[in-house]
Amino acid sequence: MVGDPQAATRTWQRVMEEIVKLKHGETERRWLVAIKDKALDGIRNLALLETRAENFLRTLEKGKVSTNIYLRRIHNFALGMSWLPVPVIPKRMWPDFSFKDKRAITLEEHKAIVAREQNSERKAFYQLAWHLGASQSDLAFLEAESVDWENKIIGYARKKSGELAFVSFGKAVEEILRDLPSTGPLFPY
Repeated sequence: MVGDPQAATRTWQRVMEEIVKLKHGETERRWLVAIKDKALDGIRNLALLETRAENFLRTLEKGKVSTNIYLRRIHNFALGMSWLPVPVIPKRMWPDFSFKDKRAITLEEHKAIVAREQNSERKAFYQLAWHLGASQSDLAFLEAESVDWENKIIGYARKKSGELAFVSFGKAVEEILRDLPSTGPLFPY
């Protein structure tokens, strides 16, 4: 804190902004979304040196799992930059969090979604998602040129990992693909 003219006035919002400056691409986008979390509003304009554990605990009560994760990161960044003399909440005292169970939709749920969809492109999108098991973003960027009709394989680079995926398809997927564009994006809208 010695020689730091902003020590008394630096807010948590400023810390968040400094973190975002160091991020790029998809990580930067995630941080920009994370720091808009309404649960952080209670500490956003609070000076770091005036922050008490109760301030963080109230924030965590209002937030979700992601609030806990990002608030820890924000706190650790401030500690690492020596903007905080001591932790607001000691490492072992942070409240635990648990993710909700994740599950895929059932065949019955899938059929109900497809049955009520009026938009033909979106209906085809849902059907391909079911048959291929691809993520929504991978499907959204799928090109007609990614379809190898001779070998009945769809190949693409996964958006999240960059890994190549090759999925063979049968009659059901072939029927869906026949109704989609033969060049360019399969899902232009």
